[in-house]
Amino acid sequence: MNNITPQNNITFGAKYVGRSTIKRLNKATNEYVSHGVSFLEFDPNNKKDLDAIVKLAEKWKGARFGDDMASTANHLFFDKRNPGHEKIYILTTQNTNYSVPDIKQVLGLTQTSCDDGYSICVDYLQTKPSLMNNPNKSKKSPEYKHVGEGMLNAIKAKYHDKPIYLYPVGDVTGFYEKNGFTEISKEPLKYKFVG
Repeated sequence: MNNITPQNNITFGAKYVGRSTIKRLNKATNEYVSHGVSFLEFDPNNKKDLDAIVKLAEKWKGARFGDDMASTANHLFFDKRNPGHEKIYILTTQNTNYSVPDIKQVLGLTQTSCDDGYSICVDYLQTKPSLMNNPNKSKKSPEYKHVGEGMLNAIKAKYHDKPIYLYPVGDVTGFYEKNGFTEISKEPLKYKFVG
């Protein structure tokens, strides 16, 4: 069961990794401006961290990869699978008090794995569904943009000394190419970034 306070906060021990930049709508000018956000690493051995990931997957029902990351978090916590091999990160607008994060401020989750000790693979990248481009949704401008780019930039900064790989689904290859990834294989479709 999730431990949720009336403010919808979950206490957990996320580790601060660094800052990243996304775009936020300035309502006065109706223009997007640069906005700093925090990049945190979840501790998969901490039950409260697990609760936070599971709660986000529940809130983001229907998100392409939210459930996959919650499943990985469960395996890491209960099975102690591959300690240090897989990592889950969060991008949030919260700037302080990470021991009591507000899950309403979470903008995205990403999961990485280390297949060989010398490189990193981005397994999943999930932006908060309400911030994703969806032609069936309201035409109202989202408050934040470039969340996926912000997560990728944070991963590039953290793993600046390693090649970064990913296996994108076909409809997002343009996004990864725009962010410096190059196709290196068609079967399976595989991309690489070298900083």
